[in-house]
Amino acid sequence: MAQDITEGHIDLALSPRTPEYRNLEMVEIATDEMVYIVHPMHEWAKSGKVNAANISKQRYVLAENRSLTKSLIDQFMRRENLSIDPFIQIGNEEVIKELVRLDIGVGILPRWIASEELDKGLLVALPLGKKPPQREWVLSYRSNRSLSLPETLFIGICRLVGANRIVI
Repeated sequence: MAQDITEGHIDLALSPRTPEYRNLEMVEIATDEMVYIVHPMHEWAKSGKVNAANISKQRYVLAENRSLTKSLIDQFMRRENLSIDPFIQIGNEEVIKELVRLDIGVGILPRWIASEELDKGLLVALPLGKKPPQREWVLSYRSNRSLSLPETLFIGICRLVGANRIVI
C-alpha cells in the first residue's frame, strides 16, 4: 500500500503503521491491543483465565504469515518463550472471528474487532499477557501533497473515533 501512496494511486490510507511507511506523512489515529478471543464454552472462557501450560496445545486461527498482525503475534510469542502452531491462517480478521465463534480454534485479535460478539456473550476475550502486541493505526499520504478539506475533515473524524474507541 505504501508504494501505491507514493506513486499516487492512493491519496490517503488508513492502516497499521509498518516500516515501509517511513517516507510518508502519517497522522496517528489510534492503537489497538491483541487479546485471545475464544468461544464461550472454551476451557479458558469457563475458568476466566488463560492456562499458560496449555497455550501451545491450542488450535489457533490466525492472520496469514505475511501480515503485520501475524508478525506482531510471532514476536510476542518469541519474547514470552511460547510456541504456537496455527491450525488455520487467513487474511481476514472477520473470518477469524467467525471461525472462533464456530469453536474451530482460538483467535488472537484486537478486542474491537469482536466488540459486538463480546457484548452479546458470543465470544470471550482474555488478556494475551502483560505486554501484548499492539498495532498503531495511522492515516498516510504523500508528503509532497496538500490535503483537501474533505481529507482534513476525514482525518479529524478518524482521530475522534480512535480517541473515543468508538467502533463504526
